[in-house]
Amino acid sequence: MNEIFKNIILFFVGDNAFVGTMFASMLPIIEARGSIPLGSTNAIFSSPLSLPLSFLSAFIGSTLMTLILLAIVIPFFKYLKKFEWFSSIYNKVANKINNHEKKLANKKSEIRKYIYLGALCALPVPLTGYYTSCLIAGLCNMKFLPSFISIVIGNIICMLIVILFSLLIPEISIWIFYIFAIAFIITILIILVQFLISVFINKKNNIEKKN
Repeated sequence: MNEIFKNIILFFVGDNAFVGTMFASMLPIIEARGSIPLGSTNAIFSSPLSLPLSFLSAFIGSTLMTLILLAIVIPFFKYLKKFEWFSSIYNKVANKINNHEKKLANKKSEIRKYIYLGALCALPVPLTGYYTSCLIAGLCNMKFLPSFISIVIGNIICMLIVILFSLLIPEISIWIFYIFAIAFIITILIILVQFLISVFINKKNNIEKKN
């Protein structure tokens, strides 16, 4: 497994641990939490980074990606809502989130929703992180600056948790990256399969309508 990931990573970024860590931190699911052990172990790169440098590289990449995501996520959702297949999914998710947001507002806890947003980002498990937090911020029409601050703080907490694990159990630190990398690949495959199925079904329905 190590050789497979090593060849893939070296193919895209070369033997540069700082650039490789930054690049990995910008990928969904892997994010900063998975990129820190990638850069700080010698399993991939010939000259691994120290944990502080790995933290810095992951922080730069993930913070830059957070800015980009928050800047485009709202207009992107508005564009996707033009498509019927996405509109139904969007409305269901948005209604649930907005209902929860109203409950928070009733409790006069405007700040609490940003705390929840940061807490979601701070969890070092798949399907959380700054990508998910940015998507939720867009769905809830949350303010840019408070969302950005809460996500960055949550991301820092997440990275510190990963560093703590790397210090306490260094021999399994690279497996943190492997877990998130495998989750990333599986998610991409699922999305691809669902897309192909939806295309096939739409084509089939169009053919039946013509007949």
